[in-house]
Amino acid sequence: MRRMPLAFLASHDASAAPTTGDPLVAATPDGRIVVRRDGSLPTVDTLSDLGVRHLGTVGGAAVWGATVTEAPDGHLLLDWRDLTARLAPPLDSVVLRGAYDARWRHTHRFCGECGGALEDYPGFSTRRCPRCTTLRYVPQALVTVVLVAVEHADRLLLLRHAYGDYARHWALLAGFVEPGETLENAVAREVWEETGLELSSLDYNASQPRTLFEPGGMTVRFKATSAGAAITADPVEVAQARWFSRAEVRALPTELLPPTHSFDLPLIREFAD
Repeated sequence: MRRMPLAFLASHDASAAPTTGDPLVAATPDGRIVVRRDGSLPTVDTLSDLGVRHLGTVGGAAVWGATVTEAPDGHLLLDWRDLTARLAPPLDSVVLRGAYDARWRHTHRFCGECGGALEDYPGFSTRRCPRCTTLRYVPQALVTVVLVAVEHADRLLLLRHAYGDYARHWALLAGFVEPGETLENAVAREVWEETGLELSSLDYNASQPRTLFEPGGMTVRFKATSAGAAITADPVEVAQARWFSRAEVRALPTELLPPTHSFDLPLIREFAD
């Protein structure tokens, strides 16, 4: 018997069948997850009236997803961010996959060419239009964000965004990867657009299978060094941008730092320590 190389294998096995005790991620299209009263995930046998979809395997056992509009009796709904912050790997990744799958299926029900109903393509993370040639396959789109800790002369660049849910926080610079860009080009462009700085070095640091706002995304984290110190902040995107010493970062109140589930907080704390 082959040993599974990863704690969670994301896959779509059309031949798999649910069994008693298999974990279930039942999600609403707006990103809330069904949990028991104690905050744990339900199993397929406890919510057997739901149509389930194969999400992959954990330790060789299947995990499943389903779409709901409200919490079944005896259960609660939790936002996917709150739930994944509580769960240990690999269940946090399972929840991310289930939450995105429910949202994507809700927003990809019909063909953009003929308006006909899309159907699943067994064994793949995609749907297809049975009538059109233009949309033979509709793949799940992966939103990719780059996040970068920029340093210069032993100081860290932090900025406050001009809008959004976390505009009051001092955070690392981040942005979306555009079509046609490499990850490295996206970092250089975002740094230049938002601060006017040019980078003298750039190194990969880590990645995670989510963004701050999207369960079906990828955040790729970098460390970089700026060639200069003069900041020209983009007034549309950035409310404030400045260099922080280690002592200044340590002095920032918790409420002015990114939330605990953010991917930039560990690098900010690493710099401060």
